Formats: sequence, C-alpha cells, structure tokens
Amino acid sequence: MAGGEKALRELVYFDGASVGIGVQRYYGGVLLPDGRVVFVPYNSANIGIYNPLTDTYTVGAAVGSGTLKFFGGILLPDGRVVFVPYESANVGIYNPLTDTYTVGAAAGSGINKFAGGVLLPDGRVVFVPYGGTVVSANVGILDYA
Repeated sequence: MAGGEKALRELVYFDGASVGIGVQRYYGGVLLPDGRVVFVPYNSANIGIYNPLTDTYTVGAAVGSGTLKFFGGILLPDGRVVFVPYESANVGIYNPLTDTYTVGAAAGSGINKFAGGVLLPDGRVVFVPYGGTVVSANVGILDYA
C-alpha cells in the first residue's frame, strides 16, 4: 500500500439481538450520543431501542396504532429524536432520556409525505419530499425551537 493507506477489513455480517416477528416494524434508525440506536416506528406501535454494547433490544415508548407512520429520524442538538412523518399526520418526537413520545407539529396533508430528513446548521429540520400521488409537493421544514 502506498502513502500510508490502510487496508480495508473484510466486512462480516452477523445476527444481533432478536426483535421478534413483525411486518415492517421499523424504518430507519438514529444513533444516540450514549451509543444506543433508536428504531423508527413504521408499523410498530412502539419505539425500538438497541444497545450494541450489550446486544440487547428493548421495547420503548408507545407511539400509538396505525401503519406507515414514520420514515426515518433525526437527532436534535438537545438529544431528542424527531421522527419523519410518512403517513402520520404529525411529526413524532422521542425523548430517550425519559423514554417518552410526544405528538409534534402537524405535518402537511396527504399520505406518503416525506422520506428522511436532515438537521440544518441553524437547528431546523428539513424533511425530504417522498413524492406520492396524494401529497403536498413541498419540502417540509420543522423549526422546533
């Protein structure tokens, strides 16, 4: 190898903790500062929490019934996690310190609204439009401050 390049390690897949059987339970994950991973509820009625240090999965706060709720999440500077509304009428907000879920701001109309999001340097969150057939054609902007 030339010029101090490091050899890449072979990537190896292995199964971690079981989360049980379910159909499309989660869609996306968010890494918390303490190393845990928040699983974003899609068809699940609860948030999922995975601890890679102990290889354990736990069921987190309830988010209510319904399907196709959220499509990705974003870690806010204050440690909360924002869930991106897909068919949910509202933004979802999860506080991992207290394991509580809060229904956030209304998020446009229609279904198949957004797929993922990004935290801007000024603290706002941009939701990426998904482009379904019955949606607002707008970029979503959340100013949580």
